[in-house]
Amino acid sequence: MPQQWMRDHKPDIAVVIFNDHGNSFFLDRVPTFAVGVADSYKPVDEGWGPRAIPDFDGAADLGWHFADRLVERHFDPLICREIEVDHGLQVPMELFCGRPAGR
Repeated sequence: MPQQWMRDHKPDIAVVIFNDHGNSFFLDRVPTFAVGVADSYKPVDEGWGPRAIPDFDGAADLGWHFADRLVERHFDPLICREIEVDHGLQVPMELFCGRPAGR
């Protein structure tokens, strides 16, 4: 059903809000809210090596626009110019877009 919706509507960008699950952030640094501003995001090694999938495309301009608007409204986001992403992003994207081809 989600994949059919994606085929029907053909969105340009997905804004994905997800939990990091302690792979890039851990108890010693837990941001209230992090905003990705990278051109791409690599799959993180969750213990068995990174999944053999391509990097996820980013939308740096949209990320910076979003971060700028948050700061203008006195919100203090963590800006991520580089971050590896885990199944918190990988699984929802696969459900909506299908399983990506290996890298």
